[in-house]
This record gives sequence, structure tokens and C-alpha cells, in this order.
Amino acid sequence: MEPLEEIRDRLARLEDPVALLLGLFAYAPVGFQIYEASGRSLVVNQAFRDLFGAEPPPEYNVLRDEIAERSGALDLIHRAFAGETVNVPALWYDPRELTQVKVETGNRVAVSATFFPIRDREGRVTHVAIVFKDLTAEMLAREQAEKERDINAQLYREAQELHRLRDEFLATVSHELRTPLQAILGWSRLLLESPLGPEDVRRGLGS
Repeated sequence: MEPLEEIRDRLARLEDPVALLLGLFAYAPVGFQIYEASGRSLVVNQAFRDLFGAEPPPEYNVLRDEIAERSGALDLIHRAFAGETVNVPALWYDPRELTQVKVETGNRVAVSATFFPIRDREGRVTHVAIVFKDLTAEMLAREQAEKERDINAQLYREAQELHRLRDEFLATVSHELRTPLQAILGWSRLLLESPLGPEDVRRGLGS
């Protein structure tokens, strides 16, 4: 028995299978959305509204979503409407950034999504369903970790530069001091090794 036929058979045994499916859709703790084959949003559940802060207006069409296009996910969405099950990797999405429609309220969230086609008895795609996973906390944590890593790398580079400047300064000071010290030592040695008397040496060291 085909999976769909098996599910249909089991649901037929229930007193009110429609109520069961409606409850599952409405109260599931993950965002659900169903599109018509034309790309128009048909229905969303409460978890979807809580996640995005709004539901798409009637004139919105997911096949022309510019945020998905900018993120490189629009081709995957078109493949889902052509009959494939596709997984869209994590991306940042804020419905208020849409330009094809005006959305007044919304949330900026990071989500991944699975798009899967729903077919009629003849195998034609009549709808596309989407399940969304909220990855906002994980993405924020990752961005914070990357930011801290960049800061630490910058601090390391600055410390290395300070060490280089210090070594360069010490080398310069050492070179500058070496010349007069050598001259003084040479003059002192010359006086000490000379046949001059102590008084002459004392005068020479004091000159």
C-alpha cells in the first residue's frame, strides 16, 4: 500500500479526521505554511505568525521573493513548486524588507525551511507546504563568536605590532648609545695606557 493510501485508510477510521489534521496544523509548535501552486500563500499556523511576526499579505508571491533571491534560495523554491522536496539552508529573513509588498510589522529571524510538494491523484502539484525551523538563537551565538574571534585576532595583531616597535626602538637606542660609549671607553683606555702622570690622566678624563 502506498504511504498516502495507508494514511488515508487510517484516517478514515477516525470519527473526525479533519478535526485531527486541523488541530495538528494549528497547534504544532513549528511554523507551517501552505502555498497554492501559483505561489500565493493559502494558510499559515500560529507558530508561523509568532515566528515572523505577521503572515504574508494576499498580494505576496513566494516565487518572486526578493529576500530569497538575494540569499540564493529562490531557485530552490522554484524547484519545490516544480515537484521536488528541497531544504533551504539557514538565512536571515525580515518580512519588512520585502519591496514587492508592504509589510508593516514583522520579526527578523534566522530560519531554515523544508519545502515539499503536495500532489493530487494524478500526480500534479497542487500545493507546496513548508516547515520552518527557528535558528535565530544559534545564528546570533555564531555571529557573536565570530565577532569575538575577529576582535581577538585584531588584538593579537596589535600586540605583535607593539612587540615589533619595542624591539625596533631598543635596537635603535642600543645602536645610538654604543657609539659614544665606545669612544669614551677608547679614550679612557688610551689615557690609562699612556705614560702620562696621574694628574695628567685625571685632567684628560675630566676634559
